[in-house]
Amino acid sequence: MAAQRRVAMIQQGFALQPIDYRDVILTYDKPAQIADLLTLVLGQVIEEIQTTRFVPTTLALTPLEKIDLGDLATENEIKALDSYFVPTAQYQQARRGHARLVVGRKGSGKTALFYSLRSTYRPIGTGS
Repeated sequence: MAAQRRVAMIQQGFALQPIDYRDVILTYDKPAQIADLLTLVLGQVIEEIQTTRFVPTTLALTPLEKIDLGDLATENEIKALDSYFVPTAQYQQARRGHARLVVGRKGSGKTALFYSLRSTYRPIGTGS
């Protein structure tokens, strides 16, 4: 209650409770009455949720959050690849013709390597 939340305290039968929460306790005699007691409180909660306005806050991005490593699928950003592709030793080997087969797990950069090599010899956007 101190946190401005709706509170439902239910109790079977009547017993005198401390004055702190005497007005909050809902009593019942038969278990079938519980649903009716909770319906009242849940109705109030639903009404509050629907009237509460969400105020988004925008926080400044940290330097780490500003880093863009690109899309998970290289195919989705072939043109942007040049802005963040790191020419690794494997790239240099393939560019020199020392590698004819590129093998790796999904997401290891095989497609990025292919597109970077291709753009080295044929700029993106040109025909065949």
